[in-house]
Amino acid sequence: MSRPVAHKCLHCNKFFLPDCRNVFHLNVRHQKYCSEKACQVASHRAAQKKLRASPKGPKPEDEVERVRKWRAKRREQVQAEVAVLRDDCHSEVVDRQDDSRGMVVLRDDCLDHNPLIIGLISQISGVVRDDIEPVLRSLHSRGQMILGKGPGIVNRN
Repeated sequence: MSRPVAHKCLHCNKFFLPDCRNVFHLNVRHQKYCSEKACQVASHRAAQKKLRASPKGPKPEDEVERVRKWRAKRREQVQAEVAVLRDDCHSEVVDRQDDSRGMVVLRDDCLDHNPLIIGLISQISGVVRDDIEPVLRSLHSRGQMILGKGPGIVNRN
């Protein structure tokens, strides 16, 4: 096997030693660009230009249709993700109700069914399952005060 011969890069015109697997194959030089980033970008552009010019290359109409299909598919994926992240909470103001023991009834559907909210409140406050109800009640009333909603609160807007 002969020694590798330095070749001149078609982009930067510097000499480089090609990879031994790309030097000669049936006396044809394969590697025409050096390994610099800019030269590799130029190599890719030249290959794409050559492919588009060939009769077997993709037609611009086909590319437009491919991109349209991809965008439609991506839109569906984003809508599916948004649908998964939607919350069941209803933002309706209810009157204050007391149960038989005189405690305020917390009427919020999402707190019973959403383990994420329960876990988050438990993690932040450091309370366990049995002590979480008073924390939920105080957070709920604080949220109503911040939003200006709830019984006995006059909306200033």
